[in-house]
Amino acid sequence: MGYYAAEDVYAPCPCGSGKKYKFCCLVKDREERKRLRPSRRSVADLLDKEIVVADLDESERENTLGVRLTEEGRGREAIPHLERSIEAAPFMPPPYNNLALACFLEGDVARAIELSEKVDREIDPGNVFTLASLVHYYLMLDRRADAKRALERLETSAPRDENASAKKCEALARFGAHEKVLETALAETCARELRADLGFFAGTALLNLARYDEAAVHLERATRSPRRGDRARRYLERLRKRQGPGALDGDWPYLETTELCPRGLLDRFKASKDARAFPGIVDGLVAFLNDQPDEAEPIVELLAALDTPRSVEVLRKVAFGTFGADALRRAALFELTRRGKLAPDEEVRVWQEGGWRPMKPFLMEVTGKAPSPLPPELDPQLREMLAAMRSRDWSRAEKLGTDLLSKAPGFPKVYQNLAALRIEQGRTEEAERLLLRAMEIDPSYLFAPASLAMLRVQEGRIEDARDVLKRVVMPAKVHPDAQVAFLRAQALIALEDGHTEAAMSVLGVMRTIDPEAELLSGTPAAEVLLELSELLSRLGQARPARERRLRARLLRRDAGLAECLEGCLRLELLAMARRLSLRGVSTLTKGALRIAVAGHLEGRTTLAAVLGLLSPAARGVLQALVGAGGIQPFAEITRRHGAGGEGEGEEARADAPERGPLEEVESFGLAAEGTVGGLECVLIPRELRGPLAEELARLTA
Repeated sequence: MGYYAAEDVYAPCPCGSGKKYKFCCLVKDREERKRLRPSRRSVADLLDKEIVVADLDESERENTLGVRLTEEGRGREAIPHLERSIEAAPFMPPPYNNLALACFLEGDVARAIELSEKVDREIDPGNVFTLASLVHYYLMLDRRADAKRALERLETSAPRDENASAKKCEALARFGAHEKVLETALAETCARELRADLGFFAGTALLNLARYDEAAVHLERATRSPRRGDRARRYLERLRKRQGPGALDGDWPYLETTELCPRGLLDRFKASKDARAFPGIVDGLVAFLNDQPDEAEPIVELLAALDTPRSVEVLRKVAFGTFGADALRRAALFELTRRGKLAPDEEVRVWQEGGWRPMKPFLMEVTGKAPSPLPPELDPQLREMLAAMRSRDWSRAEKLGTDLLSKAPGFPKVYQNLAALRIEQGRTEEAERLLLRAMEIDPSYLFAPASLAMLRVQEGRIEDARDVLKRVVMPAKVHPDAQVAFLRAQALIALEDGHTEAAMSVLGVMRTIDPEAELLSGTPAAEVLLELSELLSRLGQARPARERRLRARLLRRDAGLAECLEGCLRLELLAMARRLSLRGVSTLTKGALRIAVAGHLEGRTTLAAVLGLLSPAARGVLQALVGAGGIQPFAEITRRHGAGGEGEGEEARADAPERGPLEEVESFGLAAEGTVGGLECVLIPRELRGPLAEELARLTA
């Protein structure tokens, strides 16, 4: 983001050409310096004093050293060298720009702006580097109006060389101006070829415009860039795998995390109580989310700590979108609730396990205080009862428990432990009555509903177990033992329902409360949980993972049937052929099967027959897609119409209750999921858009 001044003329040229600096850009750079050298009189007028000496060589030496220290991340050491460079030649813009950059990287945004505004006002008005840097600096302080004004002036400024063009691209990228980034990157060329950094900007702009083949050509050139080559290679690898960027905002990012969120500023942010002074740091945190979504839960906490409109907007986008893992969305939901952005117990729909699920976030404080404690004088008798149970002395345990109940009939802990005794004795009906009574006495006593739910799970009464947990009143403060008991019941029910990812998430929370799993042992069901947790951690959840991969695959906006069906497995294509009544294809290879299914779908008779088979909810999905021109964002259409496994109540098909309306449409090949540009979408294949629109209109006429 600054000027480059080469100290070693035989070093590789920074333009990325692969040639030595002396044989590439040296002459051009010297001509530039001569052009910028003003007359003695103009300098005096500029600085309001007489200049006696201007040591350009000393200025260049100090500037070179300052730039190199800055590039190595040693901005604090670079600052005095750049200051001396300015003292040696106070009329040269590059040292000011580089000093501003070093200050910015060290977290001193105010000084970076002061230096850049001085250049724009006094030294070199309209300097491309300066205006582009000001866009970044203003955005860090959320001065968007100032940033837009700087960008408007920058758009009318002609870059003097490739470095300035790259700088201009950076600023345009901050506002997502993909067409202008592409135009700027392609306008500046060398006699040899497009400069490596500009190749990266051109390639990334083309990715965002869904022009993938063109993008690959420019990104290949960009791999030679010392600065952006690694990201260019990552993007090429994703292109090779036909994968989208998987970014929160649905784009292919241009800038690295450290360019948007300097480490010096991040350190200052962590230590400062006035984090809101740097609202623009949110863009850097989003970049971190994009690069490391599986390690991003601490970033969610930082976003919550910022508590600015933009940070809250990002938290909401995470919590109520489809980006990242389920655990990340729950973390964002928790922070929104903790910060008062969501009302506790307000039901919301959150993307979990491949569908929009209703959730009620709540806040609890974990406390060491035991829930519903007995009168102190009865504690010894309770401990004696528990000891008798451990030694399987049922008669003594029953005598002590019955006596306790007569002495403390209003304490749920007595009912809970007596119910545990009844379960050991096989008297489950009595145990259930005792647990229900404990819940009546204190609805927030979590041990009782947890035990009752576990009992019903063991008896195969899953729906009854789920109802028990739904009726629980969550306490503001909870003992860790009670929380683990409650979570254990939730995990078992999730496993019984086949929601393995939810079960794994609950197990993860339990492990944070009880790292050694001491509280999980003691019952057969809990032991099963412990055994399953290791297995599930290895297996994960295959179906949601595959669904995420499908949504990440790159598709063109006008993708045809062949491209849309390319992501299907052979078994899926065979199932599709059966639904379409396509015969004699069981022996075909995957490629031949894909061609056969695509050809069959293009028939008007086939489309009419398929529409007659679809549920009203599934036809609603197609109507929405047709009305949007054949393509809609995945989150938008699934939020309105449901996704795989959600169903739509009475509109869901009785013969396929496990399939949601979108999955029903996709099972016939009428729509496909993928990433267009950078955004996860659902689209109708190009060949079917017109015919489907006509058939749907005929059905509703």
